[in-house]
Amino acid sequence: MTAAGGYEGEREEALKFFTKDQIVKVKKIEIGGFSSRIEFEERPGKWFNSVLFEPIGDDVLPEEVEPELLTLRVTEQQRDMMLAALRLWIDVVNDGGGDYINADLLEIATHVGQNALMDDNEIDALCQEINIG
Repeated sequence: MTAAGGYEGEREEALKFFTKDQIVKVKKIEIGGFSSRIEFEERPGKWFNSVLFEPIGDDVLPEEVEPELLTLRVTEQQRDMMLAALRLWIDVVNDGGGDYINADLLEIATHVGQNALMDDNEIDALCQEINIG
């Protein structure tokens, strides 16, 4: 995101979801006669003025940054609840109960779009990591 161009309100709205110079992945683009808008993988269902962003060429790749590891101290009861919640997430989504996964839960699961939503394999790996710890 460039945080330049567009109307002030559009910039302010975009900065609620993205940081300046953040690299995001385009999901859809709608091009109109006088304007165009973009939907990003990181914020599905939310559209932004295209002038707020600039493309990265094929010759420019984002730096690979190791994610910061967090240390969390939990009781056995808390650990078990986290594992149950993760397994419930997989069950609800896979059983077509996506209606229960509302916008608030998606914001929590993706840190307001800053992280990609984990797939079943990533959640399984996390559960295994929690069980080992």
